[in-house]
Amino acid sequence: PMLSVLILVPLTAFLIGPFGIKFALLISDFIGNINEIAPWLVGALIAGLYLFMVPLGLHWPLNAVMINNLQTMGTDFIQSPMGAYNFAVFGAVTGVAIRASRNKELRQTAVGASMSGLLGGISEPSLYGVVLRYKRVFPLILVPAVIGGALISMLGVKSYAFAFTSLLSIPAMQPAPLYMIGLAVAYFGALVGVLIFGYDSKTSKKALEDDATEGETVADRVEDNKTSSV
Repeated sequence: PMLSVLILVPLTAFLIGPFGIKFALLISDFIGNINEIAPWLVGALIAGLYLFMVPLGLHWPLNAVMINNLQTMGTDFIQSPMGAYNFAVFGAVTGVAIRASRNKELRQTAVGASMSGLLGGISEPSLYGVVLRYKRVFPLILVPAVIGGALISMLGVKSYAFAFTSLLSIPAMQPAPLYMIGLAVAYFGALVGVLIFGYDSKTSKKALEDDATEGETVADRVEDNKTSSV
């Protein structure tokens, strides 16, 4: 551990850190140039790509870009459409919580994940607890997220503070009413999509039904044994 610290601290301070800052600035300039030409395209790309970047941890460099934008321009145009991705995920997980009436474990996971997302803006519990387990919901999240993100950027919504996108951080995005329109499109679009098309494939549904049937059979056998003993 001591050798690791002696190597990594100066390496981070003098090489990785400065390179990361320059790389983040290049990303910021590139996205900024696109934003000046087609804001809706930036919003659609950010909301869509976040679904694949977050599980891989590739979204963290964009945080540096957001902070840099806030420091240099006073506003940021990345974080607001990112909210569409978050709320699409939370909407899909809420739909899973509604549909998973027979699976108590999944329902509890989905309810907890959606609440931590809506109130805290954290999407990882939803992703790792539900979304990555049932990849059927990917397109049901992607479509409303892209539409909501494009709408938010097209309406000129910007972030005035660095905050996790949740219900509590809505005032940080202005104009807030227009921002809420994009969030509603993403959230309810994903929610309705899951309610209509489901969250699992037919094969997995059959497996769940078989497990439920087997569980009921075992319970019946136990009850029969108790009755026989009496």
